[in-house]
Amino acid sequence: MGAGEAGEGPLNRLADALRGARPRSLSSLTMQVEDVETYQEFLRLVDEYLPDQRQEILQAGSPDNMVMAFAHRFSEPYFPLAEQMFSGGNESLSDLMRCIPLDVHGYDYDDYHCLCDERPSALLSSLLVDFEEELGIGEEGVRVTILEAAAQHVSQELLGRIPGKGYSLEYLEQVLPGSKYEGLLDRARHICHTTNNDFLDVTGEEYWSNPPDWDREHVDNLTQEWRKAVEMQDRMVTFFSWLEEDLKGNFARLLRFLGAIEAAPVPPEQMRLPLEGDDAEEEDDDN
Repeated sequence: MGAGEAGEGPLNRLADALRGARPRSLSSLTMQVEDVETYQEFLRLVDEYLPDQRQEILQAGSPDNMVMAFAHRFSEPYFPLAEQMFSGGNESLSDLMRCIPLDVHGYDYDDYHCLCDERPSALLSSLLVDFEEELGIGEEGVRVTILEAAAQHVSQELLGRIPGKGYSLEYLEQVLPGSKYEGLLDRARHICHTTNNDFLDVTGEEYWSNPPDWDREHVDNLTQEWRKAVEMQDRMVTFFSWLEEDLKGNFARLLRFLGAIEAAPVPPEQMRLPLEGDDAEEEDDDN
């Protein structure tokens, strides 16, 4: 028997088998125990919130797939979880279990500098709100940037009709409730962090600095908050869609509505020339 064949003898195979039977390292055993504990916590979560869908979730496959299955099924009766829970890449069940993972939509500092990149109706709506005064960011030049972007959508004449800093939130709170422009009030509250809603006021940095744990009280509260957020978002989207149906004309109507309440009547001899959108029907302007 040659030297090359000696390594394949029964003693060598026995030695290999004995080496493979050695106890796993302490770190490996600890990881295994942690995985069992996390899995048990995940089962508790499923049984607490989605008991009727337990089998489908647990049969999804890998931990990543189980997290995604849970997230998809959880969002309908409760609220949507953070995007990464849906998109994959979760290394273990602990990515879900360590806290309630949410995507919140409060404007942070950098978001105000990106308002000019939003849809035209949202951009123009922002100009009507004196959010800089509300937030104390008047020296950052945010409004100047928004005005420059807005000039691509409506005339300088229309933009010149807007009060220098926009309307105060207090004024909008007085004149907009009950009108067909109430979505503008939701927009104003959103960018001023005054919706009193966790999903719309809280920034990502604020949320992830102290995220809530999984418990029934937190879930029930966030479910109610999400339903209110959806109502506000729907009103904003409806308002934005209406404004974009005729951006120049409808923006002029909106300005007349706001200005007509605030300004004193103008004598006939001082009546201005027709403004963009004046040739449109007036009967809808009041409410």
